Order: sequence, then structure tokens, then C-alpha cells
Amino acid sequence: MYILLGLHLCFCFLAIDNINIVKFHYHV
Repeated sequence: MYILLGLHLCFCFLAIDNINIVKFHYHV
């Protein structure tokens, strides 16, 4: 149960990082 929650949080953080990278590239 905790493992699934951890994976979900990891995927959420990865998605946020990907969005920030895309914003950074478009901003530059």
C-alpha cells in the first residue's frame, strides 16, 4: 500500500519536473 503511494508521489514529482523543463525550454 505504501509502495503504491510512494510510486504515485514519484510520478507526480516527475510530471511536475517535466512541465517545468518544458516551460523552461519554451521560455528560453
